[in-house]
Amino acid sequence: MSGLLKKRIQVDRDLGTIVGVPEGTAVSYAEIQKGLHRYIRDHGLRTDIAKPASAVVPPAPQPEAAKDQGRGFYCISCGETIPGGAVYCDLCGALQ
Repeated sequence: MSGLLKKRIQVDRDLGTIVGVPEGTAVSYAEIQKGLHRYIRDHGLRTDIAKPASAVVPPAPQPEAAKDQGRGFYCISCGETIPGGAVYCDLCGALQ
C-alpha cells in the first residue's frame, strides 16, 4: 500500500472540519488532499480563476539585454514574469 493511502494522520477539530470527518479520525494524506480540494471548491476560495482577456495587459517587451541581466522573462499568453527557461507559465499554465 502506498504511503499516501495509509491512514496515519489523526485529525484535530480544525482539520476534521475541513476534511469532513470527526475529530480523532485516522485519515490518509490522499484523503486530506481530496478534502482540502473539495473545501476550497465548495467555498469559492480559488484565486486563479481566469481573468477576462480585456483585463490582462501584458507588460512592454523587454530588450534581450534586460533578460540577460536577470530581470526575467514574460509569459507569451498572460504577460506574467516567469523564470528563464520555464516550459510552462506558473500563472496560466501556457506552454512557452
